[in-house]
Amino acid sequence: MLATDVSSNVGPVPNPNKASSLVGQTFGHYVLECLVGAGGMGEVYAARHMSLGKRVAIKVLTPAYAQHPEAIGRFYQEARVASDIKHPSIVDIFDFGTTTDHIAFYAMELLSGRTIADAIDERALTTAVR
Repeated sequence: MLATDVSSNVGPVPNPNKASSLVGQTFGHYVLECLVGAGGMGEVYAARHMSLGKRVAIKVLTPAYAQHPEAIGRFYQEARVASDIKHPSIVDIFDFGTTTDHIAFYAMELLSGRTIADAIDERALTTAVR
């Protein structure tokens, strides 16, 4: 997402068109609150740390990939590499693990704003109008 950091009480608005059976489940110290987005290998949820109350984003592997060791390895490598990069344009990843149901996940800062797809669409429209 193109965004700036947000306070712990602000985050994405749940989209009623996006449903998931994982909402309400616990992943490590986090409770999943709503589905934010989904891609080819994973889903991203807005979540809350159970003790601190801090809002975070949790990325999980989809069930189709959760049983494939190679996919799990790439998922963890993604988390490790991204967590090593310290840059204002790269989301901070600060936790990762596996649930008791063997679902791999990692926790990152929760951002709000427009998506890259929205920014590209806006740019295309602006360019086309010229």
